[in-house]
Amino acid sequence: MLLPLIAPLRKRHRVDIIAINTAADALRRRGIAFTSVSELVDRLGWRERVQRWGHKAMASNVGALTLSQEESVTYLGMNLHDLALQQGDEAAWAIYTQQGRGAFHPVHFARQVVEHFAPDLVLATSAPRLERAIVEAAGAASIPSLVLVDQYPAHELQWLKSPGFATRLAVLDGSVQQMIVDEGRPADDIVVTGNPAFDALDAIRHVPRAVPPRIVYLSQSEPFAPAGSPRHEPVNGPVLKALLAAAERHDWVVVYRPHPNEQQMTMQHPRLVTHRSGAVGLLDSFHGAAAAVTETSTAGIQALLAGIPLVQLGFTRRTRRPPFEQFGSTQIAASVVDLEPAVCSALATPSHSPQTSEQATANVLHLVEDLMGSSRGQ
Repeated sequence: MLLPLIAPLRKRHRVDIIAINTAADALRRRGIAFTSVSELVDRLGWRERVQRWGHKAMASNVGALTLSQEESVTYLGMNLHDLALQQGDEAAWAIYTQQGRGAFHPVHFARQVVEHFAPDLVLATSAPRLERAIVEAAGAASIPSLVLVDQYPAHELQWLKSPGFATRLAVLDGSVQQMIVDEGRPADDIVVTGNPAFDALDAIRHVPRAVPPRIVYLSQSEPFAPAGSPRHEPVNGPVLKALLAAAERHDWVVVYRPHPNEQQMTMQHPRLVTHRSGAVGLLDSFHGAAAAVTETSTAGIQALLAGIPLVQLGFTRRTRRPPFEQFGSTQIAASVVDLEPAVCSALATPSHSPQTSEQATANVLHLVEDLMGSSRGQ
């Protein structure tokens, strides 16, 4: 979502990029300079304490990360040390063992990051940990901020609804704006811009469907309870197995695209192609696709805007789901058993090419300039 903004912003401003977790790989592949969390830990003098906490966290196996050993130690250690500054060492460890990464809110580190860069504007996503803390630190320092909300917010509504969180919110469409207004945020704080990541979809809207049909599974490891079982398990394993079984019956190819924060399943099958997000671009996964399957991933909206029918998984524990049907043809699979007929129904849907305006990047850039102008006028 932020990638399309970098080059045009750097034509007008100095842009310092902090790459958090998997964002670093995306920037490295594109040759874009950035500052890592590890570099910030060193610059701010946190290394020794971060290493101690990070190694302790890694030994505990409380929350696995899809990062290298070194990056995982740094990220977990930074957050745990910050939590210890807030709660004390023993309480911090107890909270972490109970809540995992959900306990992280590195307010001390974020405040020092903002002091270090002294920005005129902070631009971030609505992610829950370091990004959120940096936006809050900017607000405390009277620095304007713009937060891009990439999809339909769920748990992040608890901070997006606060008038003190970010100067402006840039959202996907009017329904997201209304959702946040209904939670108490003034409408003037929320600007409908669209998502800059969607602007590139025009390149694949008119690509013919591949033969044999390609089904793209935009995987998420959300929990669900299998029929007849009281226990919850990740949904992605049963869904992928069901898709592959159907692929054998119908002559499909399944493109499995695991979520960046998900542990990739290792499964061998002649009808399976795996596209990791760090190695294959989303548009390449969508190229020639006949249908897509997901639960709540924003990439499902991108599939619909690219003219690809969608099957939405409707049997996990998620209570808030994007209104995919607003963006194109959507089938609901109410169980794993319903998945195959839902995909068949999606494949029977004629191809269509939605008429959308690819202007989200321009909209966000205009909003940035407005906020920068307001900042300089203070």
